[in-house]
Amino acid sequence: MDQKEKIKTEEPRPRIVSNDVSEGKTIFIKNVPYSASNEDLQECMKQFGPMYYALVCKDKFTEHSKGTAFVKFCLKEDAEKALNAGTELTLMGNVLDCHRALNRTEIQSRQEQKVRDKNDVKDSRNLYLTKEGVIIAGSKGAEGVSGFDMNKRLQLEQYKTQILKNLNMFVSRERLVIHNIPINWDDKKLRTLCLKFSPKEQKSRKQE
Repeated sequence: MDQKEKIKTEEPRPRIVSNDVSEGKTIFIKNVPYSASNEDLQECMKQFGPMYYALVCKDKFTEHSKGTAFVKFCLKEDAEKALNAGTELTLMGNVLDCHRALNRTEIQSRQEQKVRDKNDVKDSRNLYLTKEGVIIAGSKGAEGVSGFDMNKRLQLEQYKTQILKNLNMFVSRERLVIHNIPINWDDKKLRTLCLKFSPKEQKSRKQE
Protein backbone atom coordinates (compact mmCIF):
# COMPACT_ATOMS: atom_id res chain seq x y z
CA MET A 1 0.00 0.00 0.00
CA ASP A 2 1.48 3.32 -1.07
CA GLN A 3 1.29 6.56 0.91
CA LYS A 4 -1.71 7.95 -1.05
CA GLU A 5 -3.81 4.81 -0.45
CA LYS A 6 -2.88 4.89 3.22
CA ILE A 7 -4.11 8.46 3.56
CA LYS A 8 -7.42 7.61 1.91
CA THR A 9 -8.13 4.66 4.19
CA GLU A 10 -7.37 6.52 7.41
CA GLU A 11 -10.49 7.44 9.37
CA PRO A 12 -11.02 11.18 9.94
CA ARG A 13 -10.04 12.39 13.37
CA PRO A 14 -12.94 13.41 15.62
CA ARG A 15 -13.38 17.15 16.02
CA ILE A 16 -12.50 18.39 19.49
CA VAL A 17 -15.23 20.60 20.92
CA SER A 18 -14.21 23.14 23.56
CA ASN A 19 -16.37 23.20 26.67
CA ASP A 20 -14.93 26.43 28.12
CA VAL A 21 -18.29 28.16 28.38
CA SER A 22 -20.38 25.15 29.42
CA GLU A 23 -18.09 24.66 32.42
CA GLY A 24 -19.27 27.98 33.85
CA LYS A 25 -15.72 29.07 34.60
CA THR A 26 -15.41 31.74 31.89
CA ILE A 27 -16.69 35.31 32.21
CA PHE A 28 -16.92 38.15 29.71
CA ILE A 29 -15.99 41.63 30.97
CA LYS A 30 -17.07 44.99 29.58
CA ASN A 31 -15.80 48.51 30.35
CA VAL A 32 -12.17 47.38 30.54
CA PRO A 33 -9.80 50.41 30.35
CA TYR A 34 -8.32 50.68 26.86
CA SER A 35 -4.84 51.01 28.33
CA ALA A 36 -5.14 47.85 30.46
CA SER A 37 -2.90 44.89 29.58
CA ASN A 38 -3.47 41.18 30.15
CA GLU A 39 -1.18 41.43 33.18
CA ASP A 40 -3.22 44.32 34.63
CA LEU A 41 -6.41 42.32 34.20
CA GLN A 42 -4.91 39.20 35.74
CA GLU A 43 -3.64 41.15 38.74
CA CYS A 44 -7.14 42.57 39.26
CA MET A 45 -9.01 39.27 38.92
CA LYS A 46 -6.69 37.05 40.96
CA GLN A 47 -8.52 38.23 44.10
CA PHE A 48 -11.29 35.76 43.23
CA GLY A 49 -9.03 32.75 42.64
CA PRO A 50 -6.54 31.12 40.25
CA MET A 51 -7.10 31.47 36.51
CA TYR A 52 -6.24 29.66 33.31
CA TYR A 53 -6.07 32.97 31.44
CA ALA A 54 -7.07 36.65 31.44
CA LEU A 55 -7.16 38.09 27.92
CA VAL A 56 -8.05 41.60 26.73
CA CYS A 57 -9.95 41.53 23.41
CA LYS A 58 -8.19 43.41 20.61
CA ASP A 59 -9.27 44.52 17.15
CA LYS A 60 -7.55 42.23 14.63
CA PHE A 61 -6.91 45.14 12.26
CA THR A 62 -5.88 48.01 14.53
CA GLU A 63 -4.50 45.84 17.37
CA HIS A 64 -6.22 48.26 19.77
CA SER A 65 -8.16 47.10 22.81
CA LYS A 66 -11.92 46.76 22.34
CA GLY A 67 -12.54 47.56 25.99
CA THR A 68 -13.67 43.98 26.68
CA ALA A 69 -11.97 40.82 27.96
CA PHE A 70 -12.37 37.12 28.81
CA VAL A 71 -11.25 35.49 32.03
CA LYS A 72 -11.36 31.74 32.70
CA PHE A 73 -11.04 30.67 36.32
CA CYS A 74 -9.89 27.27 37.50
CA LEU A 75 -13.02 26.92 39.61
CA LYS A 76 -16.64 27.73 38.77
CA GLU A 77 -17.14 29.10 42.28
CA ASP A 78 -14.48 31.75 41.69
CA ALA A 79 -16.15 32.82 38.45
CA GLU A 80 -19.41 33.24 40.38
CA LYS A 81 -17.62 35.46 42.90
CA ALA A 82 -16.47 37.76 40.10
CA LEU A 83 -19.96 37.86 38.59
CA ASN A 84 -21.41 38.90 41.95
CA ALA A 85 -18.76 41.54 42.73
CA GLY A 86 -20.94 44.40 41.46
CA THR A 87 -19.64 47.96 41.44
CA GLU A 88 -16.87 47.10 43.90
CA LEU A 89 -14.82 45.54 41.08
CA THR A 90 -12.74 48.27 39.43
CA LEU A 91 -9.64 48.50 37.26
CA MET A 92 -7.79 51.77 36.69
CA GLY A 93 -10.87 53.68 37.84
CA ASN A 94 -13.34 51.80 35.61
CA VAL A 95 -16.11 49.70 37.14
CA LEU A 96 -15.84 46.33 35.40
CA ASP A 97 -19.08 44.91 34.01
CA CYS A 98 -18.91 41.10 34.30
CA HIS A 99 -21.19 38.65 32.49
CA ARG A 100 -21.37 34.92 31.99
CA ALA A 101 -19.61 34.01 28.75
CA LEU A 102 -21.99 32.79 26.03
CA ASN A 103 -21.61 29.73 23.84
CA ARG A 104 -21.64 29.96 20.05
CA THR A 105 -25.34 29.18 19.75
CA GLU A 106 -26.25 31.98 22.16
CA ILE A 107 -23.93 34.44 20.41
CA GLN A 108 -25.40 33.58 17.01
CA SER A 109 -28.92 33.99 18.36
CA ARG A 110 -28.11 37.46 19.72
CA GLN A 111 -26.43 38.49 16.47
CA GLU A 112 -29.47 37.42 14.49
CA GLN A 113 -31.67 39.41 16.86
CA LYS A 114 -29.50 42.50 16.30
CA VAL A 115 -29.90 42.09 12.54
CA ARG A 116 -33.67 41.85 12.93
CA ASP A 117 -33.71 44.94 15.14
CA LYS A 118 -31.56 46.84 12.65
CA ASN A 119 -33.93 45.92 9.82
CA ASP A 120 -36.90 47.05 11.87
CA VAL A 121 -35.42 50.43 12.75
CA LYS A 122 -33.67 52.50 10.08
CA ASP A 123 -30.22 53.66 11.28
CA SER A 124 -29.87 57.37 10.50
CA ARG A 125 -26.72 57.87 12.59
CA ASN A 126 -24.34 57.23 9.65
CA LEU A 127 -22.11 55.05 11.82
CA TYR A 128 -20.45 53.56 8.74
CA LEU A 129 -18.57 56.85 8.42
CA THR A 130 -16.71 56.21 11.69
CA LYS A 131 -14.24 53.99 9.79
CA GLU A 132 -13.39 56.65 7.21
CA GLY A 133 -9.80 57.83 7.55
CA VAL A 134 -8.84 55.21 10.14
CA ILE A 135 -5.19 54.17 9.81
CA ILE A 136 -4.65 50.53 10.75
CA ALA A 137 -1.51 49.75 12.73
CA GLY A 138 0.99 47.82 10.62
CA SER A 139 -0.77 48.69 7.34
CA LYS A 140 0.75 50.52 4.39
CA GLY A 141 -1.13 53.65 5.40
CA ALA A 142 0.69 53.64 8.74
CA GLU A 143 4.13 53.73 7.12
CA GLY A 144 5.96 56.90 8.10
CA VAL A 145 3.39 57.83 10.75
CA SER A 146 5.11 58.57 14.06
CA GLY A 147 4.31 56.68 17.23
CA PHE A 148 3.13 59.93 18.80
CA ASP A 149 0.65 60.50 15.97
CA MET A 150 -0.60 56.90 16.08
CA ASN A 151 -1.15 57.24 19.83
CA LYS A 152 -3.20 60.43 19.31
CA ARG A 153 -5.26 58.66 16.66
CA LEU A 154 -5.91 55.81 19.10
CA GLN A 155 -7.07 58.27 21.76
CA LEU A 156 -9.44 59.91 19.28
CA GLU A 157 -10.87 56.53 18.24
CA GLN A 158 -11.48 55.63 21.86
CA TYR A 159 -13.11 59.00 22.54
CA LYS A 160 -15.30 58.61 19.46
CA THR A 161 -16.40 55.13 20.57
CA GLN A 162 -17.43 56.44 23.98
CA ILE A 163 -19.33 59.42 22.54
CA LEU A 164 -21.29 57.28 20.07
CA LYS A 165 -22.56 55.02 22.85
CA ASN A 166 -25.08 57.80 23.35
CA LEU A 167 -27.87 56.87 20.91
CA ASN A 168 -28.71 60.56 20.47
CA MET A 169 -25.31 61.22 18.87
CA PHE A 170 -24.77 60.74 15.14
CA VAL A 171 -22.09 61.23 12.49
CA SER A 172 -22.74 64.16 10.15
CA ARG A 173 -22.32 63.61 6.42
CA GLU A 174 -21.52 67.29 5.81
CA ARG A 175 -19.48 68.44 8.82
CA LEU A 176 -15.92 67.52 9.81
CA VAL A 177 -13.89 67.84 13.00
CA ILE A 178 -10.23 68.48 12.17
CA HIS A 179 -7.50 67.84 14.71
CA ASN A 180 -3.78 68.64 14.89
CA ILE A 181 -4.04 71.97 13.04
CA PRO A 182 -0.80 74.04 13.19
CA ILE A 183 -1.10 76.67 15.94
CA ASN A 184 -0.15 79.49 13.55
CA TRP A 185 -2.98 78.78 11.09
CA ASP A 186 -6.02 81.03 10.71
CA ASP A 187 -9.46 80.49 9.15
CA LYS A 188 -8.21 81.51 5.70
CA LYS A 189 -5.44 78.91 5.59
CA LEU A 190 -7.79 76.17 6.79
CA ARG A 191 -10.40 77.13 4.23
CA THR A 192 -7.80 77.09 1.43
CA LEU A 193 -6.70 73.59 2.44
CA CYS A 194 -10.25 72.25 2.57
CA LEU A 195 -11.13 73.73 -0.82
CA LYS A 196 -8.33 71.74 -2.44
CA PHE A 197 -10.25 68.56 -1.68
CA SER A 198 -13.74 69.75 -2.58
CA PRO A 199 -15.27 68.14 -5.71
CA LYS A 200 -16.07 71.59 -7.13
CA GLU A 201 -12.46 72.77 -6.80
CA GLN A 202 -11.06 69.57 -8.31
CA LYS A 203 -13.44 69.84 -11.28
CA SER A 204 -12.35 73.43 -11.86
CA ARG A 205 -8.68 72.39 -11.91
CA LYS A 206 -9.35 69.68 -14.49
CA GLN A 207 -11.04 72.17 -16.78
CA GLU A 208 -7.98 74.43 -16.59
